[in-house]
Amino acid sequence: MPLATSIRWGIFIVLSFLFLSPIIKILRRTGYSEWWALLLYVPVFNLVGLWLFAYGRWPKAGGSPSRPSLGGLPTS
Repeated sequence: MPLATSIRWGIFIVLSFLFLSPIIKILRRTGYSEWWALLLYVPVFNLVGLWLFAYGRWPKAGGSPSRPSLGGLPTS
């Protein structure tokens, strides 16, 4: 294997780790399986997964995500 190809694979592995580790942590906190992070590498399914995550029910929250408050202040 040429050196340039090895370097590219090394960069890919490092960037994948840096990109996937916070996503996996977020998925665990919300109650989803960390295997959902693999959808990021599949075109079109990554967008579908993002929409399902954003607007779907969160297992640990017991329902759909509520409207976030701004800086801990009530939004109403």
